Amino acid sequence: MPMKISVGISKKAGLPDYGSVGASCHVEFEVAQGLLETDLPEFQERVSQAYAACSHAVDGELSRHSSPSPKNNGHDQSQAQAGPRAATESQVRAIHTIARRHGVDLAGELQTRFGIYRVEDLDIRQASELIDAIKPQTEVAGNGR
Repeated sequence: MPMKISVGISKKAGLPDYGSVGASCHVEFEVAQGLLETDLPEFQERVSQAYAACSHAVDGELSRHSSPSPKNNGHDQSQAQAGPRAATESQVRAIHTIARRHGVDLAGELQTRFGIYRVEDLDIRQASELIDAIKPQTEVAGNGR
């Protein structure tokens, strides 16, 4: 008898004027009954892939809802004032994890690159840039040990 696996992600993003928009994705799939006991890495990979797919879908939906809509003759004033979207929770967690695992001076990186003190103050583009920057740095540092 197959085993049912359910995974889901829900996220909420702030909008101008104290508004917010939320999105969620939940999937359910079946795996062989003994997979959990016989092949834990395969089980974990299947669950991880489902979470990644949900996360991608939710981020896309939130992005779609936060993109400018035609108002005021094509100029959405509230969106222009809102600025770039904040880094996602996943990005913030990833940055902290990478930095901790590989001894990256996170405070120094944030101050040098962006002139800020907290990872949570990054926008989505900056967070992506920082992840790309510290991953190769940690791989090079790891090879020299």
